[in-house]
Amino acid sequence: MDLPIVDQIFELALDLPEGERERMLERLAVDDPATAAEVRRLLANPGGRPHFACSSVGGRRPDTVHHVAVQVEDVARAVEWYRSVFACEVEYQDATWAMLAFANLRVALVVPAQHPPHLSLVRADAAKFGPLTGHRDGTRSVYVVDPWGNSIEIMDRDSLPPEG
Repeated sequence: MDLPIVDQIFELALDLPEGERERMLERLAVDDPATAAEVRRLLANPGGRPHFACSSVGGRRPDTVHHVAVQVEDVARAVEWYRSVFACEVEYQDATWAMLAFANLRVALVVPAQHPPHLSLVRADAAKFGPLTGHRDGTRSVYVVDPWGNSIEIMDRDSLPPEG
């Protein structure tokens, strides 16, 4: 994905020491004063553009991945194995489903008869993908299939418990 030139220069400038950054901006101002001014404006408030890398998708913020689901035959044995090998916490577990929390992602352990392997995304507009189905944990979602046959669960943001 090619970033617009302002984003490329902004990203580069963030990584430079102050003196080098200023010299770069002075040289840029000679050739392209408008771009130099925009980069200076962004540098004055870098927190105001935390998702600058996504500007090529129309300014939309990236969706949030809630979990990845993998199929297992025995949830209890799978939980035991994952916990013995990796540092994770069990958020929920029953005989046919478990949710493991890692530092940056959740992994759902599911039995084949109930869930396909899938990627789960959180969206405020989940209902636009189809009728939402309620789940035992109180969440609501709809499954869609991408053009390559992969299952994607779209979770309704309002049905999730608050993060904390």
